[in-house]
Amino acid sequence: MIFKYVLLFFLIFVLSSFVSASSGSIPLLAVTEGVNSSGIVASLELFVGDGSGDVFLNTYPLTKISTQLSMQQAKEQACEELQFDCSSLNFYYTIRAPPGIVGGPSAGAAASFLTSQILVNLSSETVAVTGTINSGGVIGPVGGYSEKIRAGALQGLKKFFVPQGAISQENLSGIEDDLTVQIFEVGTLRELLVNTTSYKPVIITDALLIPESYNSAMKKVSDELCYGSNSSKSEELISDGKYYSAASYCFRDNIQITREILENSSLEQLEFLRNTLFLESESIIHELDNSSSVTYADIQSRMAVEERVSEARKELDSEISPEKLAYVQERLRSARSWMNVRDVDGQKIKISKDSIKNSCSAKLSEAEQYFSYISSFYPGSLFRTEHSINDAKNDKDVEDFELCIFRAVKAKADMNTLLSSLGATDDTIKKILDSKLLVTRDVLLRAQNRGFFPTMGYSYYEYAGVLRDDPATALLFAEYALELSNLDVTLVGDIRNNSFISDSRFPLYDFRGIVLPIVIGILLGFFLGLLFGKSRL
Repeated sequence: MIFKYVLLFFLIFVLSSFVSASSGSIPLLAVTEGVNSSGIVASLELFVGDGSGDVFLNTYPLTKISTQLSMQQAKEQACEELQFDCSSLNFYYTIRAPPGIVGGPSAGAAASFLTSQILVNLSSETVAVTGTINSGGVIGPVGGYSEKIRAGALQGLKKFFVPQGAISQENLSGIEDDLTVQIFEVGTLRELLVNTTSYKPVIITDALLIPESYNSAMKKVSDELCYGSNSSKSEELISDGKYYSAASYCFRDNIQITREILENSSLEQLEFLRNTLFLESESIIHELDNSSSVTYADIQSRMAVEERVSEARKELDSEISPEKLAYVQERLRSARSWMNVRDVDGQKIKISKDSIKNSCSAKLSEAEQYFSYISSFYPGSLFRTEHSINDAKNDKDVEDFELCIFRAVKAKADMNTLLSSLGATDDTIKKILDSKLLVTRDVLLRAQNRGFFPTMGYSYYEYAGVLRDDPATALLFAEYALELSNLDVTLVGDIRNNSFISDSRFPLYDFRGIVLPIVIGILLGFFLGLLFGKSRL
């Protein structure tokens, strides 16, 4: 009889081991509010169960909305890094902390780390992580590192991971010796996972192949915009095959040249030019209306053209000046040039109007969520971004879904740039830029392996690399590149049947979440029948 109970206990233990495989916890470093702030250690717990991709947060005590929204971001970045389909799972986060902690996004990196561990059953020694989690899985700067690490050391924690630049920013090297702890800088979620677990990311070693049709189309754009330009930088870029970057430099130079010419014009001449430019914008719109967005390349070209025309029309509606008219003239030249960037190599999948409409709604929803997220802890800092989101809403209302997508994506990228660089020094921004460019290259390669070439994404990626000497501007274009390089997933994800999910990872959770409970239930029932069932003749 004792043997029966021992066996029953063993079976229950096995079942409980399965349950714990979808839950876990991690120490959470925080600081208290007030003049004399101090560090404390809270606890972040997560349970993952069946659902529809929703995120829930329970806190003791209640915390700010920014913390709640950072959990959503943490889950998204974990799923993206793992290439894991999280649409059929719900995520239940619980934060247990003393009262008075500072709310905000600093729990993002720790939450994303914990989420990744649970999704693919990764184990690691107990470590503490602090930092925001941003687009591309980049871990961004926060503050209060010294207070947080001292509090963690008092709780027995020995290893701490902080964002790039944090050690020099707060002179943390001395703390390591004083507290007998180890402090490491990490740039991305991937780097954190690789350094603390058995995680082996899928690294694409393929070369980034640029379609000849893209090079040909962009060379034509640069030839048109650089005609008559004396820019030595643009000539250098053209010789390097960086045609989009060359065109961008010529665009800026052309505005200056045209402005100087127009400064000698009379008011009547400026008014005549405004009317002429308005007719040109109407002509471009008419040509667009008579064409259709059928393929991925079509949609990208249309987005670029419509954005340029829209920006030009806004300036035409305001008080005229030589500077504004110079900008409008060059912007419309650029728009017409981009009309030729349509027939690039890639998968010739026709995209329905409904898919474009749904993508507009999805990207607009993402932008609005980000706006709520950042506004919760930096109110009043997103005036221009709010206008962009409202413009995207108007585009949706008038069924201009391509422009809606483009504006929403760029608005989100603007906010990601702010979130990634807040509190960062120039040296740290350069490190963040390098991380963003590496992540973007990986996203471009994934798109390439799916049979798509993101013309806008690659163009901005190229330009961000050229702008390294201006890291803040380069970071903005790197964000644009990152967001636009993944656009095919939203537009044609239904056609690909989620083939972007790694086959080596998804079955792991599928087995634990579906097959294993059934098998354990059958075995448990079978053994219980043997142990306690009545004998029959």
